[in-house]
Amino acid sequence: MRHTPTLIRHYVHGDLHEDRPNTYYCARCDSFVEPEHFADPSHVKVRAEKFNASLDAWQRFAKKHASRYFRPLKAKNMIEADAAEDARAAKAAQSPFYRWLLRRTHRDDPIDDLAGDVNRDKSFPVSLKELRSLKTHLLLQNATPEALVALDEAWGEFKAKGKARSGLSSSQRFKIFKRDKYRCQICGASSDDNKRLEIDHKTPVAKGGTNEPKNLWVLCFDCNRGKSDRDL
Repeated sequence: MRHTPTLIRHYVHGDLHEDRPNTYYCARCDSFVEPEHFADPSHVKVRAEKFNASLDAWQRFAKKHASRYFRPLKAKNMIEADAAEDARAAKAAQSPFYRWLLRRTHRDDPIDDLAGDVNRDKSFPVSLKELRSLKTHLLLQNATPEALVALDEAWGEFKAKGKARSGLSSSQRFKIFKRDKYRCQICGASSDDNKRLEIDHKTPVAKGGTNEPKNLWVLCFDCNRGKSDRDL
């Protein structure tokens, strides 16, 4: 007679113990605890993150070990509803720019890299709506010049509703930034100085200037406005 193995119950964060009333599994502590344990502020702060991570880990684990482990489809969980509400509130608090940026992946340019870094940065101020404040955060995180310029570029593209500024593609713009070492070619300022850098035409388009690299250079906002449309 063939032996049927006994399935092992798998628990995710907040699951009620099958045989111990009023006892729940805490994935953060890897132990079964009483409900009051989850009221600790340090647990409340990360309950959505911890529940979703625990559930996701189980779903991936179950694909490989369904013959040995199980979790009831309607498992009683004291965290799930609160975690879902926390997730909804967190999403509602996100600024339009933050949501826009996280959708800018698979571009193969510095904005793509910035989006990935921001997504991994748990301290990123997702609700902020001012470029200066966002740049200050990156500066405090010791961001590279490329990341600071990418933030400026992403902000400009966001404000322009996805349209390339100055008729230049993102790849063209970043090539000029890299060539000019992410510095204003008049005063030498960089994004590290909390300056906004721009791509400028030496000979304005209105006067026959082209988008050839030799006619493009990096200027800071102040120098570009001071230059106006004069040929340099």
